[in-house]
Amino acid sequence: MIRNNRIHIGFFTRLIAFYIDIFIIGIIVFIILFLIGLITRFSVNEFNGFEEIFGKIGLSIIVQGTGFITMGFYYIILHWKFGATIGKMAFKIKLVNTEYKKINLKTSFIRFLLFLISVSVFGLGCLLIFFNNKKQSFHDIIAKTLVVYLIKNGDGSDLIRKEE
Repeated sequence: MIRNNRIHIGFFTRLIAFYIDIFIIGIIVFIILFLIGLITRFSVNEFNGFEEIFGKIGLSIIVQGTGFITMGFYYIILHWKFGATIGKMAFKIKLVNTEYKKINLKTSFIRFLLFLISVSVFGLGCLLIFFNNKKQSFHDIIAKTLVVYLIKNGDGSDLIRKEE
C-alpha cells in the first residue's frame, strides 16, 4: 500500500504471494512427477513404477529434487523476465533493483540462492522486513533488490513510483 510516499511491500502481502507461487509450483511438480511415473512404468516393464526403480530414499530425492529445481526455474526466470512471479502479479507488485530498474539474470539467480538461506533458518531472514523502511528481507538487502507496487502508466506501460 502506498502510504506516506512509501511504495514498498510488507511482509503479509509478500507471504500471500509466496503461498500462491508455492501452490503453482506444487501443481507443476505434480505434473512432472506424474509424467516421470508414466515414463518409468511403461518403459521398464519389469519394474513396478517409482518405488521399485529408485527405492524409498531415491524416490524422496527425486521428489525433493524436482521441487527444488522447479522452484528455482520458476523464481529465477519469472523475476528476470517479468520482474514478478504469478503470486506477485496477482497483487500488482514487482521486483526491481535499488535503482527501481529491472533486475538481470545474475541478480535473480543470486537472490534466489539468498532466499533459500533466508527461509532455511526458520524464516528469520524474511523477518527483517519488519525492521527497515524499504521492507527488505535478508535476500533483498544482499542482492540489492526491492519489492514495490506497480502502477500503470496512462499508455498501459508499467510505471514504478519512486520515493520522493
